[in-house]
Amino acid sequence: MRGETFELREEHLVLLANMYIEEAGGGWGGPTVDTKRPYGNSDMIADIARILGIEGFVDHDDEVHYSKGQYDHMVALHEQTTKALQIILQIPGAKPGPYVQTDPYDIKWEKVERV
Repeated sequence: MRGETFELREEHLVLLANMYIEEAGGGWGGPTVDTKRPYGNSDMIADIARILGIEGFVDHDDEVHYSKGQYDHMVALHEQTTKALQIILQIPGAKPGPYVQTDPYDIKWEKVERV
């Protein structure tokens, strides 16, 4: 039985390469992503837009805004980085494309070969 499928995109890889990774505190700490500043600053959407080259529009107060579609796309990509990270840590050299969970109750992934 197989679990869900996931499409790893180049955008996921770029975001992961720009995540702010630090060591968790404590004696047995390990790598962790700063949940308040996953891409280095506290404005996650502005960081994602900068990293991916997404241009918003500037209002009369010189504030940058994004369309609903742009905003929703950036939030979705960020939310998908957990699965993307699982894949690239488990499959050395993982490339964009479709992946499937090997078991619906596990977080192991494998590449789906397109025919």
